[in-house]
Amino acid sequence: MSSITCLKCGREISDTVNSCPYCGFTIEKLPEKKKDKTVILFIVLLVLAVVLTGFILWYILFAKTWISIEISRADNIVETVSLIGGNWYVS
Repeated sequence: MSSITCLKCGREISDTVNSCPYCGFTIEKLPEKKKDKTVILFIVLLVLAVVLTGFILWYILFAKTWISIEISRADNIVETVSLIGGNWYVS
């Protein structure tokens, strides 16, 4: 329990009372801010949808394509490492 100052008489009073016990001034309580859970939920779902869509597009467009990497070794032999449909092949 905390105390507040009466705006009329200036005395310290409890923050749980509706009026000042000394002068009778009515204390108006400010409504407490409540976070709107639906807005937060909407934002979280929107972010998840964007991330999921990005992952699906990446998988469709890039993960199943042919990726080849040439590796030069010290003995001048060039090996090609290829990714085809999620499987690595060395040639």
